[in-house]
Amino acid sequence: MYASKHSENFNKSRSITLFCQEMDTSLCQRPMKVWEFQSAFRWSSASLDSLLHGKKWMVPFGEYFDRFDDLVRSQDRDVLDSPVPIELSHAAAALCDDLVFTISDTGNVRRQEPNDISEITVSAVHIHDHFGGAVIEEVLEKGSYRLPEALWKPRAEQGVGGQPATPPRVGD
Repeated sequence: MYASKHSENFNKSRSITLFCQEMDTSLCQRPMKVWEFQSAFRWSSASLDSLLHGKKWMVPFGEYFDRFDDLVRSQDRDVLDSPVPIELSHAAAALCDDLVFTISDTGNVRRQEPNDISEITVSAVHIHDHFGGAVIEEVLEKGSYRLPEALWKPRAEQGVGGQPATPPRVGD
């Protein structure tokens, strides 16, 4: 559903392929923390409930989220800061068909608003898999997230060693 709706956007954009090349994998390999997962996906509670109460994730994650308010009240950092399996956070992101993000030409990720027209729109799964689930939480909590330059700037502009690929013209 999402892919067909936005495939034209994906195909027209040269930049989207850059996100998949030579990324800083520290962002996409770090699992979300329990509190980040809850913060990012709490608004889609019906989908999240069915996922977390399935046989695979009920223990311990379904139990954590059933008593999340108590964990926060007691500031149980061992649980709140514990990692969520990437497979679980990916599955949660995949349930969020209506959660769409935009990525500006300067690397700012924002939630797409209803009448927002952007060159690049991506799904929650794309953000999760390419930049990390924590980026979803950050955007939803703070409104935007600035990606490291290496993740969004076209390689032709990056050049070697951080220098522009093409030297600036005199007078620029």
